[in-house]
Amino acid sequence: MDAHSVGCEFVRQYYTLLNKDPNQMHRFYNNTSSYTHGDSQPAVGKRDIYNRIQQLNFRDCQANINRVDVQATPGDGVVLQVSGELSNDGQPMRRFFQTFVLAAQSSKKYYVQNDICSYQDLGLAEEQDQSKESLKKPEIHMKTSRIGIRSRSKSLWHRW
Repeated sequence: MDAHSVGCEFVRQYYTLLNKDPNQMHRFYNNTSSYTHGDSQPAVGKRDIYNRIQQLNFRDCQANINRVDVQATPGDGVVLQVSGELSNDGQPMRRFFQTFVLAAQSSKKYYVQNDICSYQDLGLAEEQDQSKESLKKPEIHMKTSRIGIRSRSKSLWHRW
């Protein structure tokens, strides 16, 4: 299976399970996996990840996936970046990015080695306060040169 197919199938399974049976989410991970959700410290290992997922109290999660980018990694792994909106237990949707590194256990079996989920709205209040403050103080802006690097990797735009 190519990285694109593995990534698409993983995303389908992951967000379906998050909605239907979040208490089983720990099954995607193993004893060396790392899981970070929001601004929490990483949970490492299947048991700690299970406990963290329980603390997050996922209920009736709804995910609107806007974009999935997939690349192959050395050792037949797959890295994915997922962006979209996520709602837990009827709360308002929150924009998020979630990055997964899938490690191959065999030619057709993978586990999540690394999982980092970040919400885009975290820190916005502080940024808005800083913006208001910056209007009161003069600032010196310096131009810097930027070098763009283009990747030849395959990108996937997929709606679930």
